[in-house]
Amino acid sequence: MPNLNMVPGLAFGIENSGGYPDFNFTNYIDNVQLNLASAPPPPPVMAANLRPATPGLNEIATQAGQPTYRYQVQTVNNYGLGFLDQPVVTYAWNIQAFPNASPFTFQQYFIIAGGIPGPYDQGVDYALTNVIFITIQADANGQGYFDLSFKTNEPEGNDMYYNAVSPADIADNPNGWPIMPLATLISPSPVGNWSITFSAITNVTVTGPGGVSTNFVFDAASAQLFQDPLTLVLGAQPNDASGYGQGLVFGSFAVSGNDAPFTDQFTNDLTLDPTVWQDFSDDPNGDILVPPGGFDWLNWSLPDSGFTLQTAATLTGGPLSWEDLNPVTIQNNGSRQALLPVSSLLDPRQGYFRLIQRVATQLQVLLPGETNAPNTVTGKGGTPAVEAVGSLFPVTVNLVDATWHIVTSSDSISLTSGTDPTGGSQTGTLSGGTVQIDYGFDTAGSQTITASDTTSTNILSNTSSSVTAQ
Repeated sequence: MPNLNMVPGLAFGIENSGGYPDFNFTNYIDNVQLNLASAPPPPPVMAANLRPATPGLNEIATQAGQPTYRYQVQTVNNYGLGFLDQPVVTYAWNIQAFPNASPFTFQQYFIIAGGIPGPYDQGVDYALTNVIFITIQADANGQGYFDLSFKTNEPEGNDMYYNAVSPADIADNPNGWPIMPLATLISPSPVGNWSITFSAITNVTVTGPGGVSTNFVFDAASAQLFQDPLTLVLGAQPNDASGYGQGLVFGSFAVSGNDAPFTDQFTNDLTLDPTVWQDFSDDPNGDILVPPGGFDWLNWSLPDSGFTLQTAATLTGGPLSWEDLNPVTIQNNGSRQALLPVSSLLDPRQGYFRLIQRVATQLQVLLPGETNAPNTVTGKGGTPAVEAVGSLFPVTVNLVDATWHIVTSSDSISLTSGTDPTGGSQTGTLSGGTVQIDYGFDTAGSQTITASDTTSTNILSNTSSSVTAQ
């Protein structure tokens, strides 16, 4: 299963890599001991600079040590996307940015696969039986290097892609496979527009950035194996440590001339279109669409549990001048990477950022009609509604820091009223730092409610605003 390395916990396993029959060993695991650190982890360290984010579909190699991880999207619709029985079908895509990795390591790929991958078939080119596999890499001179290989009638395998011997050499080529790659093309750069066009099924033209192109003939019998259902896959793979943490950005993808043509301009999208694509990555965390409008990346180290990102226009405005940010974030090779809209900057010319760890100091009591308002003097907004004597109403209790921001907790809370002693007490338990407890007054007049933390006695109690009971 993918992403098990992202699950916090302990895992034990046994694996047979030699195929069937399985071996007859039994593993006995005993005396497992977990030792917690005696001191808290160091606080996260923030990068000194923002980095511009490139709009489009970003495929980021977020898992170091995983050179075979795939970062990709696949089509949701599996019918009408093929090139059979059509005069001219073109698959075209744009690469906005390409990683600065070692030559011939980080690869962009486009796959036309017969069938529908299973939930754990991220290696579509290996798992499925009939596949056209296109890769684009950068060579030592920064040029784009295009390869097209294919396989037929080879499930759970990839030998046919790498058949480089002459078909005439029967001893080395018992299957009679064609020499691979079937087509290559070198362009000035991997960045730019790429396309592959099937004319009358077997006549194929490939074009790349700078107007370069090549032609080849696709075997007619092999072409007939690419019947519906088909899956189109667009993705990237690091293949080497030099690509870890880096990303490739797609600007667009389109297919035309078939029964289900479509165009997706990723640079105009606000989110990945779920009617067209689904994230099919080994680490879905590394597949992120950056919308238009101006965004920056901001990184900081992990762990960062309990820390909140804040921004301020200056450093002289005091604690209430800092505003919380809640950006989209990903985990990227041991760091947190936040996608910040430029519009979130309080000053377009300069900005300051910090990570603050919320420390709970007090409770907050909100009556119906009131809302939490952090970074204000009272910490609340609105006006309490008039309540009916003898009727219950919801009272919200928050555990907050000194600036009225909610802090996650599961403490127990008790409500009482000093102005209406006959109202009794009610209790509840915080979830995520907040809880709603029903309360009611027995006496008409101006009343208040006091909340106390019965779990942590160092947390300050808080009394509500005055509310009229009638």
